[in-house]
Amino acid sequence: MSKKNKLIPELYSDVCQIIDNTRQRLATTVNAEICLLHWTIGKRIKEDILDNKRAEYGKEVIKNLSVKLTERYGKGWSFYKLQHCVRSAYTINLDTFTSYCYCQRKPNTDQ
Repeated sequence: MSKKNKLIPELYSDVCQIIDNTRQRLATTVNAEICLLHWTIGKRIKEDILDNKRAEYGKEVIKNLSVKLTERYGKGWSFYKLQHCVRSAYTINLDTFTSYCYCQRKPNTDQ
């Protein structure tokens, strides 16, 4: 086997590892951004509407918001999804969340 042919498996393996590592970092980053999106939406709803302690009014606002978001962005913004966003704003500490996201996004230099 020539020297050129011996390098192909090593090159292939290295390139595969680079691709796999990048895919993993992308998935982690996208997931963190989606979580942050949901938390931010929930926080906005919580602060502007639900802290007024008018539960029925808040439910109606969330229902109407859901309809408008679905019209603009398509499926994925149901009343229940928005309730989930609000729950995340109540249960997730932003400082803990952002430090976790930062740790997950650190570039892997082991390639």
